[in-house]
Amino acid sequence: MGGLGKTTLTRKVYNHYDVKKHFDCCAWIYVSQEYDARDLLQRIMGCFLIHTGREMDEMQMRESIFEHLKHKRYFVVVDDIWKTEAWVALAAAFPDMNNGSRVILTTRNRDVALHADIQSCVHDLKLLKTDESWKLFCQKIFFKQDSSCPQDLERLGKQIVAKCHGLPLAVVVVGGLLSRKARLPSQWEKVLKSLCWPSVEGQAQISRILALSYEDLPYYLKPCFLYLGVYPEDHKFSAKELIRLWVAEGFVHSEGAKTLEEVGEDCLEELIQRSLIQIVERSLIGGVKSCGIHDLLRDLSLLKAKEENFLNINTGGARYFSPKARRLAMHHGDSVNASLSDFPLNLRSIIWFSSEQYLRQNQQKLIFGGFRLLRVLHLSQRGTRIEAEKVPKEIGTLVHLRYLEMTVNVNGTGQSLPSSMANLRNLQTLVVRFTFFRQSVHIPIDIWNMQQLRHVRVREGAFTCEGSTLGEQTADELSLPSNLQTLRNILAGDWIENYLQKLINLRTLKIEKVDSSRHGEGLIDSIPKLDHLRSLKLTGKDLIPFPPILNLLYLFKLHLNGRLGNLPESHEFSPNLTKLTLYASKLKQEPIMTLEKLANLRVLRLEYYSYLGKEMVCSRQGFPRLEFLVFRGLFGLEEWRVEEGAMLRLSRLKMHGAYKLKMLPEGLQHVTTLKKLEIAAMSHSFTNRLRKDEGEDWYKIQHIPSITIYPSY
Repeated sequence: MGGLGKTTLTRKVYNHYDVKKHFDCCAWIYVSQEYDARDLLQRIMGCFLIHTGREMDEMQMRESIFEHLKHKRYFVVVDDIWKTEAWVALAAAFPDMNNGSRVILTTRNRDVALHADIQSCVHDLKLLKTDESWKLFCQKIFFKQDSSCPQDLERLGKQIVAKCHGLPLAVVVVGGLLSRKARLPSQWEKVLKSLCWPSVEGQAQISRILALSYEDLPYYLKPCFLYLGVYPEDHKFSAKELIRLWVAEGFVHSEGAKTLEEVGEDCLEELIQRSLIQIVERSLIGGVKSCGIHDLLRDLSLLKAKEENFLNINTGGARYFSPKARRLAMHHGDSVNASLSDFPLNLRSIIWFSSEQYLRQNQQKLIFGGFRLLRVLHLSQRGTRIEAEKVPKEIGTLVHLRYLEMTVNVNGTGQSLPSSMANLRNLQTLVVRFTFFRQSVHIPIDIWNMQQLRHVRVREGAFTCEGSTLGEQTADELSLPSNLQTLRNILAGDWIENYLQKLINLRTLKIEKVDSSRHGEGLIDSIPKLDHLRSLKLTGKDLIPFPPILNLLYLFKLHLNGRLGNLPESHEFSPNLTKLTLYASKLKQEPIMTLEKLANLRVLRLEYYSYLGKEMVCSRQGFPRLEFLVFRGLFGLEEWRVEEGAMLRLSRLKMHGAYKLKMLPEGLQHVTTLKKLEIAAMSHSFTNRLRKDEGEDWYKIQHIPSITIYPSY
């Protein structure tokens, strides 16, 4: 049954160091009840980074995957598969070369497991025993591994746990509910009474527990939870995207000095603590990157959404639409061909998750020109594509639009979005994706007059405003969006000198094609004034001189791609810098002596040609908080020394392409916190020294639980 922990157990196996080190490549694919075989195959190709540059049918995709895997030892998880037909559609893509490759299926249907391989081991998960349920319950409420329940609550707690019938999902959900309540017998007694319904047992009792978790939500969280139903089953969704959608829908309200996004983050954290949302992936610096929702909780979300006329879902099959619902989510390929005229024109939101297809021109015009009350229009990454030169000018009639995300099909030449977009005065978030990598797009100049604009991002490309100097308007004539927080992948230009310093609420800034001779002075003047900046990325051939960032207390992430000459002194960096990436910096002076003094640095990536020297030394007490270190493409490095007492928190180390490096440092044996080591594209002599039990340097790394060494070239 759902909620037993099939996916949780499988994820622990999939992510375990001792498992992954045995395989050349790994992939995790969600299937679910409603699936599209072509979409599944495309996602498998994406996991294995298979790029063909041409359109393929299902048979051709299976053949491409087969050819890619037949000489590799692979590990694939096919999660939540319901039908034997789904496995038949995938099975031919996985070669059986008797080389130790593995496929794990998770399913609620035993017949599916037996059909896949009648000789394989089917592992039936059991319900938790009473003591196991109690231990999990206490951990969830009291947040510690060895937590014990206060005596005055223990009797009530055990009665509540008994109502969960050993189902882990029910235990953590009811535990999440109680974790938000005062630890008083009267509060726990109320919860117990809510679960004591006559003649309600088994699955019905579990449903009652999940429903209680929804009813217990404060008013401001209920629409946030119901909104999770817009995502397809087993869909992994971006935390930032979800929060921005909540903001656009009006679910999030201001609280004091917090931004709406910060309030949204609090809402997300509360739903996570209540176990109504699951964390799928965290960023390298610990933030929530992507999330998911359990099938049973998603079913609850859809049930309540239907009761409250909150949302319509179109899966391409039989459809029932409530005329009162103002939100529409489109799932799977068949829905693209559905007649949009079936839907009421007073929709407020259209969220589209479909297989890759083009919207017909009449459908484009209806979406952009017919649904004039839209607040949210989200065309997902694998969803319906539109051709940039044919984006209907009618898009400008969507004057209520707050969130716009679309995938643009381009042919490799510069594209422009229609000037009518300047009418979208309420737009908060603009996300444009491309089917042609690194494409640039022109966005109408009047975008800078959109006072509600908060986030602008071009994915797989870059953007500029029409006119290299933002037209002939001066800084005084343009009314800049004071709430702008995200400006990602914008091309450098004269706007840096004229406008950047006025965007005082920026949190994320990524500028492409920086030329210091043209833009350096503007960056030096402007960046120190961006007091709220958290993430900065500058890309260009020449980034000299280095922009001063000492006063940027909130700057956590810094990515510099381009020549720097020399690094500034450590005290010239932001004191709270957590993640630093240097790429093509061409440093001649050894960078470690400066960077190891950064007290809060947790992630350091020295990428291709970032350092041109021959030696590096990590000194005693250097890098006090560093957890993840990457050396990639340091082609001149010959010697690396690590003194005892350096990098005392390092847990992951990657070394790629340092061909001249003779050996790993002696001091690495003293870094006892190191859990994962990955070596690739190094010399034969280097890798030979690391052979298990035989190599001269094996003693330096034998304490590391996970060691992956790819063949030398």
